[in-house]
Amino acid sequence: MALLLSGSHATREAVWASVAGNDVSLSDLDLYAVMRDEDACKTARTRARARRASGRAIRCDALAGPLEIAFVTREGLAAMPARPGTVDLARQGRVLHGDAGVLDALPRWTPAAIPAEERLLLLENRAFELLWALSCASEGLPALRARHAVLKTALDLALVRALAQGDATQGAAARVAAARALGAPAGV
Repeated sequence: MALLLSGSHATREAVWASVAGNDVSLSDLDLYAVMRDEDACKTARTRARARRASGRAIRCDALAGPLEIAFVTREGLAAMPARPGTVDLARQGRVLHGDAGVLDALPRWTPAAIPAEERLLLLENRAFELLWALSCASEGLPALRARHAVLKTALDLALVRALAQGDATQGAAARVAAARALGAPAGV
């Protein structure tokens, strides 16, 4: 088995805030548990669903964002489709535990290979986060999480604009700069 870290924690761009004197991450913690076979993955998924349903999901006081674990096999990694997350995992994923070579199993998709439908799905997911952010309280941790959702949406909008050009600039600052250089979208 191997445990992979992806997303903003892997790139060291996770957002941290001080809440009631404690540092907490507002960013999602994206993990991939690479299991020996599909039966082990199914068992792990079933256990994870049961823990969530019973209210016994894994919790960490330093994590205000969601903990997301995908249970996959090495073969499953090799079959991952062209998506923004797959490109990021191949480029910037980190092995936290286990076989350091497991990242070699990932396909090396180029940003240009990501279909328009996948780009739209990313924006659709962020739209739901914006709707959630509107319903949050205006103070404390809920307000920080809502603001994080807004900024994360802006970064992913910049990513989608870059992907439409066949690019996936790495790093938050570079993505914003690239989006600004593109100017306003057509028809706006």
